[in-house]
Amino acid sequence: DLKLGNFVSADDYRSQLNVRLASGDFPDLFALPDRKTYSEYAATGVLLELTPYLDRLGPLLEFLGDDLMETVKLGDKIYGTPKTKLAEQGSIWVRKDWLDRLQLKPPATLEEYYQVAVAFTQQDPDGNGQKDTMGITGNGMGTFDPVLAAYGLGGIGVFQEKDGKIVNTLYEPAMRDALAYIKSLISMGVVDPEFITNNNTTSGQKLYEGRYGLTYIGWPIIMKDEFVVQWKGVNPNAEWIQVDALTGPGGKFLSGVSLSANGGILGIPKALEKDPVKLQKVFDLLNYSASEEGLRLTSYGIEGKHYNLENGEVVPTELMNKEGGYFYIYQFAGRPEMEYLHTKFKNQIPYIDFAHEQPRIGTLDGFINYPPEMNTADANRFIQEEILKFIHGTTPLDQYDKFLSTLENTFGYNAIMEEAIRQLNELGYGN
Repeated sequence: DLKLGNFVSADDYRSQLNVRLASGDFPDLFALPDRKTYSEYAATGVLLELTPYLDRLGPLLEFLGDDLMETVKLGDKIYGTPKTKLAEQGSIWVRKDWLDRLQLKPPATLEEYYQVAVAFTQQDPDGNGQKDTMGITGNGMGTFDPVLAAYGLGGIGVFQEKDGKIVNTLYEPAMRDALAYIKSLISMGVVDPEFITNNNTTSGQKLYEGRYGLTYIGWPIIMKDEFVVQWKGVNPNAEWIQVDALTGPGGKFLSGVSLSANGGILGIPKALEKDPVKLQKVFDLLNYSASEEGLRLTSYGIEGKHYNLENGEVVPTELMNKEGGYFYIYQFAGRPEMEYLHTKFKNQIPYIDFAHEQPRIGTLDGFINYPPEMNTADANRFIQEEILKFIHGTTPLDQYDKFLSTLENTFGYNAIMEEAIRQLNELGYGN
């Protein structure tokens, strides 16, 4: 019998996994919580190097494709198998009924986005005669991803290619302009003051209650059937629509997107090479999960129970809606993502496709494996704290050069950037 590691994503998963591995209780196949853990486990000899075994994983490799396999390469070696990437879900949403009441059009530029946010805050868009609405809510700094992208930035402090070179967005002149724009939104009082601590549940509830009319969020939070019932219950005339990426000085982009992203990485313990029979069973399981039969089983469940086949098409039953959430842990190769979403969420297909097809800026950070002695966590924490001070006006933006100087002199950011660029150059980026 195979022992499978816990596939539930939880804050303490890594520590639980470390305890198991330290005691020699190796799962035969387990999820790596993040790329950092994957790199560390490979370096310390926990993971079986799969490069010599790739000829036994033909069906899996054929399903995943070369590009996805590149996301798990460490140098020229492979120590884990990726899962297929999930679809991009985020897009800008706006209350169309509020726009109509105020005779505004959906925002297409940064300027129009600002105007709509101010109008939603100051001009009583719900017509109830009370000052109880605001413009923008969202989750953390991701609230402003569309703003950063319109300035040509894939995020804060991320690496991306520009004019054939690798740049860090903190050093792009557009970053100061983007922060100034975000600061102006916040100072005008059109942004949810709790945005930094929001999550999908809290920001979603604020949207359902009719308190905010602009957001950047995943389509399920707005358009999943059970959530539509919630906001329609508050106001049957409410109407949410998606709008395209905003146009700004950096072009028309919605957000950053990691070029190294996959749907997760699975590892096999090196200890399993001592049991070649069991090891082959793990390979067989991975190959089966990538077969037509395996993909259908792990995506949709059992025919006649979770779905029926009608003219060769998968038609979900009510039971799939109740139990389908458990299937994901068995999708060892991932799933045919868009086919899956179109099958399971037929009512939401237009929203799914709209979000997935939005233009995004490729970021490269996921390819970088910093050496253990390079403490990037402290630098990243400092960046997050200082950026919040800039956009809230606690620190004036004319102190931005001082911020970069401290980042370099106190946190060794020059060395961090040099190492990142060196690794990315080796992978063919920025050359």
